[in-house]
Amino acid sequence: MTVFTGTRTLSVALAVLGIAAMVEFAPAAAAAPVAANDLLLCVSDTDFGCFGSSAGNSVSLFWNGTTLNTGKNGDGTITSDSLTSGDNGLSVDASLGDFSVNIATGLFNPSPGTAMDLNSLDISTTGPATLYLVFGADNYEGTGPYNELGSVTLNSGVTSATDTACYEPGSGGFYICGGSSSPDIGSATATSTGALDFNSSTLSPSSTFGLEEDVKVTFSGSGTFSGDLSMTSTPEPATMMLVGAGLLAVGLLRRKSGKRSR
Repeated sequence: MTVFTGTRTLSVALAVLGIAAMVEFAPAAAAAPVAANDLLLCVSDTDFGCFGSSAGNSVSLFWNGTTLNTGKNGDGTITSDSLTSGDNGLSVDASLGDFSVNIATGLFNPSPGTAMDLNSLDISTTGPATLYLVFGADNYEGTGPYNELGSVTLNSGVTSATDTACYEPGSGGFYICGGSSSPDIGSATATSTGALDFNSSTLSPSSTFGLEEDVKVTFSGSGTFSGDLSMTSTPEPATMMLVGAGLLAVGLLRRKSGKRSR
């Protein structure tokens, strides 16, 4: 009887602990976008050039849910452009100033999962210059946090690469990260080939909102840069649910074993 009581106590404790872990760490619903109604992809060789406040060379793509619009300034030229990932991403092959760029993006809806994905960045230049890239998407829900997992290759001539993420409450348009309309939620800089990661702060939106990534690549001379930058909603709670489920299963097995001993 003493053995049975101890086993039963252990089984109940493990079962309760398992349930508590599953409840505590269960992922919140709608932690990723419900739709990508508006997408913006823009590259410029001047700061703020993507927002019309600074002269320079630039190219841009804007998808409003029904129409893909393109724009260019200075000697910006688009060789090809298209929608990707089931109308949830953009790709462009273009030149502007001293730069040649080939960019493909992906945008996905699972929760938790990939929220934004600059899955192919290839940039080259013939001389010292800085390239600015803006990738934005609208109509997200949830509080995050959104974590950046990226890898970059800085070949000869590349000084640094910086990736900054921000959110725009209300989904009313796209703005440069860092302003009052689009507060930063995370940033990281790489000065050599390797990882480019950061964890965002938790968001406090009152409604749907926009997410945006601003990438800045600085060249000291001719060179090439490539990267893959993916922003995801935090997946760790799913792991904790598995731990909870395991504890619950152990508790139930212990209890069943105790009954047999009795």
